[in-house]
Amino acid sequence: LIILILNAGFEKWPQIAPHLLGGGELIFREVLERTPFWLVFWVTILTIVSGVLYIRKYSGLLKQEFSILKTADAR
Repeated sequence: LIILILNAGFEKWPQIAPHLLGGGELIFREVLERTPFWLVFWVTILTIVSGVLYIRKYSGLLKQEFSILKTADAR
Protein backbone atom coordinates (compact mmCIF):
# COMPACT_ATOMS: atom_id res chain seq x y z
CA LEU A 1 0.00 0.00 0.00
CA ILE A 2 2.87 2.37 0.74
CA ILE A 3 4.19 1.82 -2.76
CA LEU A 4 0.80 2.59 -4.29
CA ILE A 5 0.45 5.73 -2.15
CA LEU A 6 3.94 6.91 -3.13
CA ASN A 7 3.23 6.30 -6.80
CA ALA A 8 -0.06 8.22 -6.61
CA GLY A 9 1.65 11.05 -4.74
CA PHE A 10 4.44 11.27 -7.31
CA GLU A 11 1.88 11.41 -10.11
CA LYS A 12 -0.13 14.15 -8.43
CA TRP A 13 2.88 16.15 -7.21
CA PRO A 14 5.82 15.39 -9.53
CA GLN A 15 8.01 17.95 -7.74
CA ILE A 16 8.23 15.67 -4.67
CA ALA A 17 9.42 12.69 -6.70
CA PRO A 18 13.10 11.89 -6.26
CA HIS A 19 15.21 13.28 -9.09
CA LEU A 20 17.79 10.75 -10.14
CA LEU A 21 20.70 11.44 -12.44
CA GLY A 22 20.84 9.85 -15.85
CA GLY A 23 17.10 9.41 -16.40
CA GLY A 24 16.65 7.16 -13.41
CA GLU A 25 13.20 8.57 -12.75
CA LEU A 26 11.69 6.30 -15.39
CA ILE A 27 13.29 3.22 -13.87
CA PHE A 28 12.16 4.32 -10.41
CA ARG A 29 8.59 4.80 -11.67
CA GLU A 30 8.61 1.40 -13.37
CA VAL A 31 9.73 -0.26 -10.16
CA LEU A 32 6.96 1.53 -8.25
CA GLU A 33 4.38 0.40 -10.79
CA ARG A 34 5.48 -3.26 -10.92
CA THR A 35 6.34 -3.91 -7.28
CA PRO A 36 2.73 -4.31 -6.01
CA PHE A 37 2.04 -6.95 -8.68
CA TRP A 38 5.12 -8.99 -7.76
CA LEU A 39 4.47 -8.66 -4.03
CA VAL A 40 0.92 -9.96 -4.45
CA PHE A 41 2.18 -12.74 -6.74
CA TRP A 42 4.77 -13.99 -4.22
CA VAL A 43 2.39 -13.67 -1.27
CA THR A 44 -0.13 -15.78 -3.20
CA ILE A 45 2.49 -18.44 -3.96
CA LEU A 46 3.60 -18.53 -0.31
CA THR A 47 -0.01 -18.78 0.85
CA ILE A 48 -0.64 -21.78 -1.42
CA VAL A 49 2.57 -23.50 -0.28
CA SER A 50 1.72 -22.82 3.35
CA GLY A 51 -1.79 -24.25 2.89
CA VAL A 52 -0.46 -27.42 1.25
CA LEU A 53 2.09 -27.91 4.04
CA TYR A 54 -0.61 -27.38 6.67
CA ILE A 55 -2.96 -29.90 5.06
CA ARG A 56 -0.14 -32.45 4.72
CA LYS A 57 0.94 -31.98 8.34
CA TYR A 58 -2.56 -32.24 9.81
CA SER A 59 -4.14 -34.66 7.32
CA GLY A 60 -4.67 -37.28 10.03
CA LEU A 61 -6.46 -34.79 12.24
CA LEU A 62 -8.59 -33.62 9.30
CA LYS A 63 -9.54 -37.22 8.44
CA GLN A 64 -10.52 -37.82 12.06
CA GLU A 65 -12.63 -34.66 12.09
CA PHE A 66 -14.39 -35.60 8.84
CA SER A 67 -15.13 -39.11 10.13
CA ILE A 68 -16.72 -37.60 13.24
CA LEU A 69 -18.88 -35.38 11.02
CA LYS A 70 -19.96 -38.37 8.89
CA THR A 71 -21.04 -40.36 11.93
CA ALA A 72 -22.95 -37.37 13.27
CA ASP A 73 -24.79 -37.00 9.94
CA ALA A 74 -25.63 -40.71 9.86
CA ARG A 75 -27.58 -40.40 13.12
